[in-house]
Amino acid sequence: EEPFCPVELAEFPAVPASDGDPSPLAAGVLSAMNEARVCASTDTTRYILNSVYLDAHAVVATDGRQLYRRNSLELAISQGAIFPASPVLGILPHDEVAHLWLWHREERPYAQITAGRWRWITKLVDGNFPHYQQVIPKLENYNGLVRISEPDAVRLQSVLPKLPGFKDKDSKIILSVTDKGAVIRTAANLPKVHVALDRSEVVSTPSGEMAFNSRYLLSALQRGMRELRTRDPMSPLMMTDSNRIHLWMPLRDVVTRPEPAASPEA
Repeated sequence: EEPFCPVELAEFPAVPASDGDPSPLAAGVLSAMNEARVCASTDTTRYILNSVYLDAHAVVATDGRQLYRRNSLELAISQGAIFPASPVLGILPHDEVAHLWLWHREERPYAQITAGRWRWITKLVDGNFPHYQQVIPKLENYNGLVRISEPDAVRLQSVLPKLPGFKDKDSKIILSVTDKGAVIRTAANLPKVHVALDRSEVVSTPSGEMAFNSRYLLSALQRGMRELRTRDPMSPLMMTDSNRIHLWMPLRDVVTRPEPAASPEA
């Protein structure tokens, strides 16, 4: 036994009390918030993006270069709430019945989430979240689709962190999709490595090659997304499933293969 001097309860700040009635959180909301926080910004100067946004239909997070959204949630809240991208979202049980309270105290927004035996009370980020709907492109405008098979997805999750350049700031890789299949290769200034996705299905082919940060692809694969959609070297890339989208900006300095010149007869 060791004696110790406990801190008196009066020394702790008062726990903010929630107002009003709770709203039930649909199944999958907490897991979506935990997935989304990986895409939130860690730049302290972009305070509004150090967050996970929750509205009546979707969970969203972005750092300005990548964006995650899960929709089709149908939550009983009248306006959006901007949660801090806290590690607590990874601790709360995702398979328990959860409830949400939203209220204001001294003109500051607060939230409380209860799940199982856990209760999380937090100040919300005060401000306006960006209009994320405006940056999500329409799927019908994307002419490239690769359905990554489960064996290729497992292999990529093992191979991508080992590729030359993965620890660089941009972690650049290049995706080439043709009728013969999809190939991922390292950038031109790095040792040459080709990873053929020979078990995946090329549904349709885009124009040109796409360079992008391999960490974004790795993150989407780890979440279970398997449909990779592309358009051209200047448009965002997307990984999708039935109700989730993870999109990210390409790297603009890739040298695309020139189109063959037309013959005089043509």
